[in-house]
Amino acid sequence: SKDVDQELVCDNCCARICAKESPVKVAYTNKGEQGFLGLTPNTPGKVIPISLDTYPNGITASTGAYMASMGQADFSMFCDFNPCTACCAGMGCVRQKLNGDGVAF
Repeated sequence: SKDVDQELVCDNCCARICAKESPVKVAYTNKGEQGFLGLTPNTPGKVIPISLDTYPNGITASTGAYMASMGQADFSMFCDFNPCTACCAGMGCVRQKLNGDGVAF
């Protein structure tokens, strides 16, 4: 839509780098009437909406799994130093966590 503004956001960039994600994100804001914004992953796949308010403790996502969000979605990271889960679960030592009451994609 023509009234959609974009802005580069660098909040929480150190956590994003530790989680092997891009240190910046693009925030889109609709300044006009109801419009649309099309997003797609860079590889073939299915985009699944996850309502974060149904998960009060948040969700843990693997690197590259979180693409976008609507509403309140807070990105954080935590470390798991258990060698069994860090090596065998395929997610590594640094994990990303999403909390909030919005929708994550």
